[in-house]
Amino acid sequence: MMLQSCLVFIFSALLVSCDGSEKGKWSAGDKEKARSEMEKTLLDPSTEGSEFFAKKEVRDQFIDCSLGKLEQNYASYSDANNDLEGCKKIGEECALALVETATPTEEDSATPAEQEEKTTDQ
Repeated sequence: MMLQSCLVFIFSALLVSCDGSEKGKWSAGDKEKARSEMEKTLLDPSTEGSEFFAKKEVRDQFIDCSLGKLEQNYASYSDANNDLEGCKKIGEECALALVETATPTEEDSATPAEQEEKTTDQ
């Protein structure tokens, strides 16, 4: 009985030390660590492309995208942090998605007069 109690205690301690994260469901602490590190990196002027993330809205979209992909691919912040190549790939995917959504379409870039002309032609 004493051995079972010790094993339960050790197992519980290990779970707590892992901060309760698992693949697809990170703990609030792991999410906050990842968000904080990404925010710090994106705001660092020495980071390549940091000017793209000057607007908080853009930064938040990038971080949300990255955090979602990291959470789906890694069991914890620590695991993700140990795979720089994987994190770099996720960052590239999310940056590309942001650029694609931020790139104006032909209709978006038309002047108000051109837009009016198009609507009257239809």
